[in-house]
Amino acid sequence: MRPLLVGIYSQRNADRVSRVVEPALRAGWDVALRALDAPSSALERVTLAQGPGLRLANLNGLVERVGGGPRWTVLCDDDVQFVRGDVVDLVAEAEAAGFGLSQPAHAAGSHVSHPHTRAARLSRARSVPYVEAGPVSVIAPAWSERVLPLPAWRGMGWGLELEWMDLQAEGCVLGVVDRVTYLHLDPVGRTYDEVAERGRMATDLAERGIDDLTRRQVTLATWRPWQRRPPWAGR
Repeated sequence: MRPLLVGIYSQRNADRVSRVVEPALRAGWDVALRALDAPSSALERVTLAQGPGLRLANLNGLVERVGGGPRWTVLCDDDVQFVRGDVVDLVAEAEAAGFGLSQPAHAAGSHVSHPHTRAARLSRARSVPYVEAGPVSVIAPAWSERVLPLPAWRGMGWGLELEWMDLQAEGCVLGVVDRVTYLHLDPVGRTYDEVAERGRMATDLAERGIDDLTRRQVTLATWRPWQRRPPWAGR
């Protein structure tokens, strides 16, 4: 099936979203967006829903509306800008690396929550135990039915990364694609109240016995540009 790009946007960020969406449309992807306020005329043909709401529930609604079976699915917020490569390159690299769940690397100047997601030198991609659930996340077809629908009770998505981290025990390879980089343009929590999200995250960490999440935010293995295959291939 064709890859699917789903996202939520506000009108003030419509130009940013248009630049992200354009390569996907050229490649023949399915694109489904939700406008939180007034829809953008430039995005009218791919804006399938309108109105406010929490992130995960809104994303679920878009995926359900488009329908279909397992496929490459990209979840994308509206405050991003690709620096090297684009969303189509991102999926191609994730597939080549054999990632089940992945993300692009943050370029210099990006608002970063976890240092290990910054672009690494001399790296095509890295296997890591922790990937972010936003602002750009890639779900491989083999894991789409395991991951989707997203747990809507998580609201904006905090703590979803811990559920994804758990999937490694089932054989899911998590990774950061360094060949494709992007900027997260707005600080985390700028458009919503993150107090409840932080509280939920703290509860999740306590339940898993994790007192220092940074110990999980490391690189397990690196795929160098001169290597034909990633070192984790065949594991």
